[in-house]
Amino acid sequence: ELGKKYGKSNAQIILRWHVQSGNIVIPGMAYIEEITDALVADVIDTHPDVFIMTGDNTNGGDPDSEQHLAAKLQQIKDAGILVVVTTGNHDFNRSDTSSYDAHFSPLFDMADQDPASLSYVSLLGNYAFFAMDDNAVTLGAEGRFSEATLFWLEEMLKKYRDKTILFLSHHTVVLGMGSENSASYRIQNEKLPGLLEKYGVRLVLCGHMHSQSISQAGNLYEIISSMPIAGNHTIGLLQIDDGHVRYRTRSIDLAKYAGEEKAAEIAEQDKKYGDYYAGSLAGLIRRSSYSYYEQEKILDLTKRFFVYYTAGTLLEHKKEILNDPAYEGMIQSLRDYNYGPWMKSVMDNLTTSSSHLDFDIR
Repeated sequence: ELGKKYGKSNAQIILRWHVQSGNIVIPGMAYIEEITDALVADVIDTHPDVFIMTGDNTNGGDPDSEQHLAAKLQQIKDAGILVVVTTGNHDFNRSDTSSYDAHFSPLFDMADQDPASLSYVSLLGNYAFFAMDDNAVTLGAEGRFSEATLFWLEEMLKKYRDKTILFLSHHTVVLGMGSENSASYRIQNEKLPGLLEKYGVRLVLCGHMHSQSISQAGNLYEIISSMPIAGNHTIGLLQIDDGHVRYRTRSIDLAKYAGEEKAAEIAEQDKKYGDYYAGSLAGLIRRSSYSYYEQEKILDLTKRFFVYYTAGTLLEHKKEILNDPAYEGMIQSLRDYNYGPWMKSVMDNLTTSSSHLDFDIR
């Protein structure tokens, strides 16, 4: 309707809405300070052995944002918690590697560092955290390691093979494996999964997709963490006890750490964006040739799909989704807008729950 009234395309209207609202696609950006402070306070109270971030740490790599975030991460380090951070493709839009390195590297306890990238290894007891910079070659245009970094990686895998290695990256290793259209989210070095398997790596932690997901390929498990700023404001809790891995997700207690008033404001902002997003999908479905009754069924199923997807519980509801009479209609009505093929791919390749994981890492 706005497009008709003002003569602008849908894309222009959406862009203007995001920019004028200050959200830049992510609704929580309007409350970035409060959410980040709540996250830091939550982490310090929980007091894990290590705090991990898997890239896209700032909005575009602005040097002021880097300095601001580094000061907050310093609070976690000062509390006696190991801080391990990888680079992300959004960390270099308005910055460069030297600025990133200057602001963040002092936070890291590096046992080894790659001369060819910002990759490094941190140690904690019998655990080795490989924080890999898969953005160095193209500064985030795609995930890729140089041959020099791959050589360094194998040397480190040999050096620390007697420890439990956790491989950390921004782009994915498992998700998209075997897909010809995975350049936007998967590390493009084809021999990487085999290299990790060769040296007994069992667990990969990464980001980039901005939504909670767990995948498995052979003996390799991959956890993609969601953004604490958006969705359900979740963080992942990883416990390794006597060789057994246990992973669960939970939401940050914004009422406790940001105050009930701010928590209510953030919830309202999240709801507005959810309604806006649902309205956008509804607009696409309404353009289909399905009857109004069929469209209503498709809309209901689409809403449930995204609720389960956001919560990481699609596997638990897989039969419900696939057996719903509106499933084919959902895929077909959204076929020409990328959503349909993507949703079908998600359902076709769904083998693990994305909200929890239990396995023996030895």
